[in-house]
Amino acid sequence: MFGRVKGIRLDSSLRTTVKKEAEEIAKERFQKALGRAHGVRIIKDIKLTLLMEKYLEYCRNNNRPSTFKKKRFNVNNLLDFFGDSPVSAITPERIEEFKASRIREVSPAAVNRDLATLKHALNIATEWGYLSSSPAARVKLLNEPPGRVRYLKREEAAALLEACSKWLKPLVTTALHTGMRQGELLALEWDDVDLQRRQIRISDSKTGDARVVPMNELLYNILSELGPKSGKVFKNRRGTGYSWINSAFKNAIKHAGIKDFRFHDLRHTFASWLAMKGVPLSTIGRLLGHKTAQMTMRYAHLAPDYLADVVEVLTYDAPG
Repeated sequence: MFGRVKGIRLDSSLRTTVKKEAEEIAKERFQKALGRAHGVRIIKDIKLTLLMEKYLEYCRNNNRPSTFKKKRFNVNNLLDFFGDSPVSAITPERIEEFKASRIREVSPAAVNRDLATLKHALNIATEWGYLSSSPAARVKLLNEPPGRVRYLKREEAAALLEACSKWLKPLVTTALHTGMRQGELLALEWDDVDLQRRQIRISDSKTGDARVVPMNELLYNILSELGPKSGKVFKNRRGTGYSWINSAFKNAIKHAGIKDFRFHDLRHTFASWLAMKGVPLSTIGRLLGHKTAQMTMRYAHLAPDYLADVVEVLTYDAPG
């Protein structure tokens, strides 16, 4: 076997006269040389499909069910492109080819979710001893446009609640007045609802951090009327929680005549209404359970009076 890969010599004997065996050995050595050329040393080569199988099992044991479901979706996207390649074939150049191919089909945000999963899987592979370092470590994520902020006007919210079925209305109202995510609402147990203190404890959050959201008078009255007060807060007549509400919500949106609106936008509505009332962005961030202040900044443009007050403090010390 003769030649170079990025300056690395491949001159060596394959030690076999069987063509098929020689091709397999040559391919393996080529992939390892390619990995070294990109600064990645293969310790124990493994097929990507097997690595991802082990990775998904890791995610199943260490992530929330909803997170695992998303990771499985991302893994399928990766395997559709990379196939049953050995991990040694996953080079930075090959990952860039994946980005270029995927961006023609989906949004930058969707590509980044796939890339984040690949980066995590390869980091785990280094921990497990398959790689000395991840070939995806220096691969950059795509720039994403600012997240959309679609919120309901008061009259739209009234129309939506009017269009909701009897069982859906309390759930939507809670979303509007707490900013809770759909998964948090469906997982909410009565043990986490303190009617005496008028607080809701969210323990099953997307970020993994618990937070407490206070109830206003309207929400307190609605939750007080629900029962029996054991198990899931939002449940059907059989007493079991809802696992899927999107169809019912879409029907309510349609009947209310509201365009371009998703359930998650109820969370944006909660935050937007608070921002327009002058509530500090830091407080809104705490109520939403945001990890960073940057996540809450998407609502800054809705708080002109609050921002004007902040700038006004300079007036008192200004010269002249």
